[in-house]
Amino acid sequence: MSDIDVEGSLDIMAIASKYIVGCVIMVAVGAVSIVYSVLAYWVYGPSLLPVVFFGAIFIGAAFFVIGAFLAVWGLYWMRNEGDRLRRSLAA
Repeated sequence: MSDIDVEGSLDIMAIASKYIVGCVIMVAVGAVSIVYSVLAYWVYGPSLLPVVFFGAIFIGAAFFVIGAFLAVWGLYWMRNEGDRLRRSLAA
C-alpha cells in the first residue's frame, strides 16, 4: 500500500470525525430547542403563540433527526474506511 493511500484514508477518517462532532452539536441544538419550546409552553400556557411552539418543536425535531441520521452515516463511513485501511495494511 502506498503512502498516498494511507494519507488519503487518514484524511477521510479525520473529516469523518469532524463531521460526527458537527452532527452531535446538531442533535444537541435540536434537543435544546424541543426542551425550550415545551418549557415555554408550560410557563406561558395558551398565551404563547401556537406558531412559535410548533415552529420550535418542528425545528428541534428536524435538527435532531437530521443530526442523528448524519452521525450514523459518518460512523458508517468511518467504520468502512477503517476496515479498508486495516485490510490494506495487513496485506
